[in-house]
Amino acid sequence: MFRGSLWFFLCFSLLGCEPLVLAASPVSKDDRNAAIFGYDPVAYFKDEKPMKGSGDYTFHWGGAQWYFTSQEHLDLFKEDPQAYLPQYGGFCAWALSQGRLSKANPEAWVIYQGKLYLNCSPAVHQLWLQDRDKMIEIADELWKKV
Repeated sequence: MFRGSLWFFLCFSLLGCEPLVLAASPVSKDDRNAAIFGYDPVAYFKDEKPMKGSGDYTFHWGGAQWYFTSQEHLDLFKEDPQAYLPQYGGFCAWALSQGRLSKANPEAWVIYQGKLYLNCSPAVHQLWLQDRDKMIEIADELWKKV
């Protein structure tokens, strides 16, 4: 058991992922209670790139503080949070498909079939893209248990 756990930890570390114990909240948060490390979830869809939000435009939702680049993005999120939320609470999509939770890197992302997916590192993101449909299928089933 120890060897398997050690291998898993080393594998995640090399790929840039930090394994987590199951969180009490379904939203991944940093130590400031910021979802997706303060990045604006709407910007991925509207600006087609990750953008750090501003403390001037925040909204508390789902047990986390969400940051936005503009009042327009904040309003869009308030109108329909489900349209902009990252899948799996902002945790790494690849890690979840492997049965683990790991914080995601907001710079390792893709919008696929109208949904935002984050991964824990660029290397993991490339790995996830190779078989994303299968990994999404697995992660969707596992997320129901979280």
